[in-house]
Amino acid sequence: MSCLLAPEPVALASLPPEPATRTLRLGIIANPQLAHGRNLLRGAARYLQENHPEALLDLLDFALPYGTDDFKDYDGVIACTNSAQLKSIDPDYPLIILGRKIEGDASYDLQVRHKLIGQAAADLLIETGVISFGYYDGTRSPSPETDIRSERRLRSFKQRIEESISPLIDWSFATHQPDDFEDLRTWLRDLPKPAGIFAFNDFGALLVSTACGHEGIRIPEEVAIVGVDNDQLLCKLNQPTISSIETKAESVAAEGMRLLLERIGHANVPYDLEKLPTPQLQPRESTGANACQHPVIRRCFELIQQHPIDELTPGFLAQANKYSLRQLEALFRKEIATTLQESIILERVRRAKMLLRNTDESFEQIAASQNQVVGNLRRQFRRHAGMTPQQYRDLFQGKARPEIDVLPARIPPNQLSVCFLSGLRHQAARDVLFGAQHYAHTDGTIQIALNGGMATAGPNLGLKTSELALLGSYHGFLTLPDAKLPTKYLADKPIVCIDHAREAPMSLSIRVDNPAVGRLAAQTFLSKGYEEFAYCGFTNVFGDRDRRSADRYAGFRDELLDNGIAADNIRHKVYTGHRDLANWLRQLPRHTAICAFSDQLAIFIMIASRQVGIEIPNELVVIGVDNDHLFHELARPSLSSVEVDFKDIGYRSMQSLAAMIRGESKAPFEPINVSAKPIRENCSTRGLATDSNSLKVAAEFIRANLSTPISADEVADAAQVSRRTMEYQFKSILNTSPRAYIEQLRLNETKRQLVMSKQTVEEIAAQVGFKKGSYLTQVFRTRFGRTPIEYRRAQASSLP
Repeated sequence: MSCLLAPEPVALASLPPEPATRTLRLGIIANPQLAHGRNLLRGAARYLQENHPEALLDLLDFALPYGTDDFKDYDGVIACTNSAQLKSIDPDYPLIILGRKIEGDASYDLQVRHKLIGQAAADLLIETGVISFGYYDGTRSPSPETDIRSERRLRSFKQRIEESISPLIDWSFATHQPDDFEDLRTWLRDLPKPAGIFAFNDFGALLVSTACGHEGIRIPEEVAIVGVDNDQLLCKLNQPTISSIETKAESVAAEGMRLLLERIGHANVPYDLEKLPTPQLQPRESTGANACQHPVIRRCFELIQQHPIDELTPGFLAQANKYSLRQLEALFRKEIATTLQESIILERVRRAKMLLRNTDESFEQIAASQNQVVGNLRRQFRRHAGMTPQQYRDLFQGKARPEIDVLPARIPPNQLSVCFLSGLRHQAARDVLFGAQHYAHTDGTIQIALNGGMATAGPNLGLKTSELALLGSYHGFLTLPDAKLPTKYLADKPIVCIDHAREAPMSLSIRVDNPAVGRLAAQTFLSKGYEEFAYCGFTNVFGDRDRRSADRYAGFRDELLDNGIAADNIRHKVYTGHRDLANWLRQLPRHTAICAFSDQLAIFIMIASRQVGIEIPNELVVIGVDNDHLFHELARPSLSSVEVDFKDIGYRSMQSLAAMIRGESKAPFEPINVSAKPIRENCSTRGLATDSNSLKVAAEFIRANLSTPISADEVADAAQVSRRTMEYQFKSILNTSPRAYIEQLRLNETKRQLVMSKQTVEEIAAQVGFKKGSYLTQVFRTRFGRTPIEYRRAQASSLP
């Protein structure tokens, strides 16, 4: 019976073919120069990689306005931008906007959880123990969207305080809108102490910390501070480090991407706001937490905070961590310059403070609950709180406002105060600051003030008398090109100018060797047989000609001219937008090699090429500059890039500035040029200046077999041509032989490994196909005039 009911078999050929799956093209608008924007980009890109790896995600220019016509090449767009930049968007177009509620649908709210952020800040500051609370709204981009976000954080912050603070505490609340630095200092000076400040973001929290430093206000004893974003660079810039709240922006972007795919029919998963990760608090020194990252010390502080206080002893902590008491004491002294017993005493005082604020228990009862002698605990309390327990309780109940008798901070006599001037608009600027911070922490006597509380990036900047006095308080300055503070205000102080120059007697310029960057790109293209070339650059943030871009183009052009390339075959373009870029690309000859000023611009070129049907790397090849890992995550195909070690530049700049301030180096100062790293070559430059499939196959075979000995005959066999034909193609198109081409690729990889790894020459030789390290050294010296070890030393980073 079952056989009779079975369907007849159908021939495979008679089945209708399945429709080919069209590649999904999505756009994203976010600012990759801000930490928040980079987090959104990562979240969206990683969601696609994990769930729809075949989809293409194009980064669109954050600075441009958009209408529906601009999105015609995309199946959908996700944006984190001001509403003013999105004009005349068809309501039916699949567009997801992060950072605000979706119009007409109250169930969707694609923002970080502002209410929980405000609540977390309030909980932390209440626990810290303050009698006044402040909200600082400075250092954010003015827009209706950010106004709403700030208002939501402020409202939940204040409501949480009202709901949670003990009714015994006589507390106050104040807000401060962005104004000049002097007003911020006055506001902080007048707040009742101890005070707790919640800042809209970490930049604002850092500015509050800087203002406290200028006012002599101690953190966290007099003012506790918490920011938002958990920007590691800003939070750890100085001592004390800044407590912050991680917003989980990546998860919001991932949810936005999931919703976008649902709208265009590629997902169907219910949306649940409550499943978005809760913002995560990262306590640091600005709210009294210990910021040491050593795992054993972190474990000790977790035990100190969680364990019954009457059972805590140094011996218990040592046993719990499987250390001897002597070893653990030595570790505490080395890492955080204190003892186990003192750390336990601080926890006793913290718990006593909390009970004095929130209960009616007598101090005798509090001492008994800790199994401590009243007199001992009272002495410990006064030493750390700067007042007696009764004065502390009176302070919180509004009965008294005693001066906090805390010893002033121990400032080393050789403490240097350095002002870092930059708007941090680019990742390179953040990397420079990271390197400068690294040297400052290694030195141990340098404090960095980011912009010193001033707006330093305006083209026509003038200073108030109070700001001039503020500049006078710094020992020296690190300035980036976007800092337009006139040199006349800095002329009597040491200045290190990064990637630009200033006419001042105590000025040192540390520059990327930008002409060498251009030459390096040109050499790479020449080795692939290209005869048509182009350079694409930016203007700077003020619309002026960018000196760095001009220098890179000059080096690129000079190297090509020196190698016999006609001037008419070298084109130059200044980026003004995607549409203009696409029109320019259409006019370029087939097999043009393009050097872009930066990785971001290289990404824009690759996107525009895709829009007009130009295939990379078969029709165009592209090299960027910076080796920015985020852009490499977004690039399709993978992007080749010249790496500039901006972290090393920041380190060397701070090192040089410290020497200038201390009189260890004297004017006049010779400019310092910093070389670029070898090109990290990926798919965007894997093309050759030919349509010959056999030559392309040969080049790919060589790349895939660099680590093994290969002959010209094997290369010809892989390309399925005769050896003679193969040698003719290499000579006529690449102006080299197969053997020399193999050697050149091996030497390029050797240079990269020497800089990027710590492997020995012998180990590198084995990886790149040389029989012995001694032979590699011989070939390397013949080609470059120095040994591999000498090359590594010359390229070494200053960073430990």
